[in-house]
Amino acid sequence: MDEHCVLTQLAGVYPDSVESAVSASYSLFIRMATLYEYRHLVYPAHKETFFQAHVHANLLDGILLFDPDFRVIRSECNSTVSSKLKAITGMDDKTKARRWDMIYRHLGTKHHVFICEDKPGSASESDVESDRVKCDEQRISMLRSIVDSLSMEELGAHLEAVTAHTHGLDIVIRGTKKIGEKYVHYTKASTRIPATITSQCAALAEYLMTIISLKRTLMLNFVKLQVASEAVSGYHVMYLSGGEESPDTSPESKDGERADTKQIMDEQFQNHLKTAKETMETVVLGEDVLVAKNREILAMLALKKKLESRHKH
Repeated sequence: MDEHCVLTQLAGVYPDSVESAVSASYSLFIRMATLYEYRHLVYPAHKETFFQAHVHANLLDGILLFDPDFRVIRSECNSTVSSKLKAITGMDDKTKARRWDMIYRHLGTKHHVFICEDKPGSASESDVESDRVKCDEQRISMLRSIVDSLSMEELGAHLEAVTAHTHGLDIVIRGTKKIGEKYVHYTKASTRIPATITSQCAALAEYLMTIISLKRTLMLNFVKLQVASEAVSGYHVMYLSGGEESPDTSPESKDGERADTKQIMDEQFQNHLKTAKETMETVVLGEDVLVAKNREILAMLALKKKLESRHKH
């Protein structure tokens, strides 16, 4: 097996599509070689669309495309997260929906697994900072739209939202988790595509490793979301759809019988919750998958410990 097969399999390509993925990989590297040969990436005045069409389309979208269950949506696309929050929490309908440069969406559930915002290399630091804040706020909205739709809010602590923002050839990938009542933001990775390839093959390899790792992280996060959704759906189907064990089907029941039924439902709820938590905890991130930087991990653990001590008192 050559290096191209290894690359495509690491990116999560299905076995029956490896051959086509290898062909696409050759095409990808040829396009990148052209950019390097004619020194297109050292030109400082490229607009945002240049990077989207000729750089990120190859090295970011190109890795994410090889999956029949997901779609890459590009160019000023609307997020469904705001509409979900409006439906769940009654958010003001006049709130303007934000537009995004790239959304990675699950085809069946329409869930946004990943969102990216782009800026050209000539963008000011304030514009780049504005994108960072915009992405931070969006990750909170992504988690809220999931957690608020689940009747098992306890599972929200096991979920993560991921976004990225680019600045020319640089990319910063950030994540958010809910710890207690706080949303904690952290940087998962930051890397750069080299402007010239001479003696910098290692830098390009590092970038590709980061994007492949991002793909695997997104898939693992989606698996956790599926586990949570299935736990909620299973509970609703069994006890809230008017079946034999639903208290609504026996209005003449005595108070004692209703209390017994409620106790059974509470016990089954906890069983579903426990099973879902245990399953989600088995979906672990390997050493080659993006994690928060060490300092930020320590900060998150410190915050969690502080919140737990408050609950005890």
